[in-house]
Amino acid sequence: MSEEERRNLEHQQYLEKRLKQVTPELFADFLASKGIAVPVCLCCGSDNVGSPQAQEVEVGPNGSRSSVYVSWVRVDAYGPPLSFINYEHRIICRNCGFTSYHSVWPVVKWVEEKLNESKE
Repeated sequence: MSEEERRNLEHQQYLEKRLKQVTPELFADFLASKGIAVPVCLCCGSDNVGSPQAQEVEVGPNGSRSSVYVSWVRVDAYGPPLSFINYEHRIICRNCGFTSYHSVWPVVKWVEEKLNESKE
């Protein structure tokens, strides 16, 4: 593995670590903090919406642990490939299927600030 490939891999892992901090509860708190107490579909107005989630399970000699986070999609755009600008969280309407997107950057920034406040 070349030095550039190693740096890209480390950067990708760091980016994913930060993205995985966004739990469904924290995403809902972020939206509420921005005045969106109940997300609704921008197309049909239904409040039957959800965000895709992923679960990560680690099993080892000391037991296991799991974490759930809001999954993200990568946008194929020009610019640095490992930039938060290229990632979004989705909200999908269960009624009509319309999908809306939220850039991950303000969400991750808000979550990290909230997590840092709770450590103090």
